[in-house]
Amino acid sequence: MIKIFLVLSFVSASIGMEAKCTNQDSIIKEYPSQEKDSLEILWNIMVFENGRCLGGQQYFNPNSVKHTRLVFSEKEWLNFSNHDKEELTDFLILKLADTAATKIHTCPFGSATVGEMAIYCLQHLHKTNWQDFKDFKEYKKREATSSTDNAQYWIQNILADEIKREKLAELYRNEMKK
Repeated sequence: MIKIFLVLSFVSASIGMEAKCTNQDSIIKEYPSQEKDSLEILWNIMVFENGRCLGGQQYFNPNSVKHTRLVFSEKEWLNFSNHDKEELTDFLILKLADTAATKIHTCPFGSATVGEMAIYCLQHLHKTNWQDFKDFKEYKKREATSSTDNAQYWIQNILADEIKREKLAELYRNEMKK
């Protein structure tokens, strides 16, 4: 009886692990074809389904092809970023106030928030990092001093401030006009 229980437990755990290890293609196939390209679905797959570590890739770097897609697979980023740039910008700006944790880790610190990931995507979409804007240049030269005084927390604090968050949104909207 114990052997049967152990075998059933192992099989059940294996099935559960297999379900957790599905790739992006199989996740998208679960949705009706007309919805598989929905920005919300693609976003949820990228930031909530697939856990990854940014390791500095959150910043746009014109000298690095790898950084043009953040931590997402090439297919994930292309499916997402191939939408209309204005539609993507508006979608991402709507996410800026969201403080929910994602499955994306900001090495060596904590999980990125939804708003934070939206900023990182805007950076790559517009090829402009948030610290490059005149209003936020002070952060570009600032030195991180601890796990609670670093670029990840600076952007989270900016996003928590409605006036600063709106300023960032306005700056990225203006990038559309260039």
